[in-house]
Amino acid sequence: MKSISSVMVPLSNGVAWFLIVLGVYLITHGHREAGGGIVGGALVVLCLPLLFAVWGKKRFESWLREGVYGLLELIGLGLFFLFAPRGFSRISGPAEAGRAVLLLSVAVGFISVGVFSLILIHLYGSIQMMDSGSGLGGERGHDRYDR
Repeated sequence: MKSISSVMVPLSNGVAWFLIVLGVYLITHGHREAGGGIVGGALVVLCLPLLFAVWGKKRFESWLREGVYGLLELIGLGLFFLFAPRGFSRISGPAEAGRAVLLLSVAVGFISVGVFSLILIHLYGSIQMMDSGSGLGGERGHDRYDR
């Protein structure tokens, strides 16, 4: 598959990795600074539309696994319900409170990555259905280079 341009591919890959690293940083340090699990998870998920715009439909669909994102959501919910009652019942000082909030922030990060990814996947699916029903013959744009 030919991508949009030789400049956009490395640039988008670099931006995608930056978003992932920044998102993971916000998830793990959200208990000390602004942000946290939800904002960090949203930044991680922003890679999906970016990579879709650059790599196109065929390669993007090879990365989509709904079960993986549902599993991330379940892991986050399990961590949240595991750490929420234990973390706040035994807090005796600021250090323990920070640890409890860190664990909850990581759990919320897992949940938000799973939920936001599933939302984007279903939005992508609805765009596909609308596009195929309109008689346009598939996605227009850079995928014309797939021949």
